[in-house]
Amino acid sequence: MKKFLFLFLISLTSISTFATNYYVATSGSDSNSGTLSSPFKTITKAISVVSAGDYIYMRGGLHSISSSPIVITKNGSSTSKIRVFAYGSEVPVLRFNNSEGDSNRGMGLDGDYWHWKGITIERA
Repeated sequence: MKKFLFLFLISLTSISTFATNYYVATSGSDSNSGTLSSPFKTITKAISVVSAGDYIYMRGGLHSISSSPIVITKNGSSTSKIRVFAYGSEVPVLRFNNSEGDSNRGMGLDGDYWHWKGITIERA
């Protein structure tokens, strides 16, 4: 039983080591590496590099988006969701440059197994 538990814990550790954390900040640049100390500027850049099991952490502030709609077609999986979370207790706001209405779309989520938490999306 101890051997099984040990192997199980090792397998969990190895699974979690494949996930990558990407960071997006209003002060970043899309030519950066997407790390906490060198974040991307746009959510579109982070979406372009993210894979199943990865996290995108959005730093607080107003993220103005002029290229809309953003259509997400990548998929996570039932065991490896793609997560887009606010960083800590910060409040990121994705503000699209569209007027609100039925015909305007800011973001289309056509991919499966995405988990969004703490992100405000407005004017879309």
